[in-house]
Amino acid sequence: MSLKKFDHSKVLAFAFGLSAEIGRNLIARLTKEALLPVFLACIDLPLQSLCKNIPFEGLFSR
Repeated sequence: MSLKKFDHSKVLAFAFGLSAEIGRNLIARLTKEALLPVFLACIDLPLQSLCKNIPFEGLFSR
């Protein structure tokens, strides 16, 4: 395949997809870091009845 015939829209689609994935991973990491103090407070303090509806399972597994 010649470089002139290469479809540049495929390259752009790949680049946008990759940047979207990086953005999702960054947001997920920042969310986990922000929720960590809440998670630790629910373990350490007698607020477990207030924290029972927060889905912490698997959130901090990585």
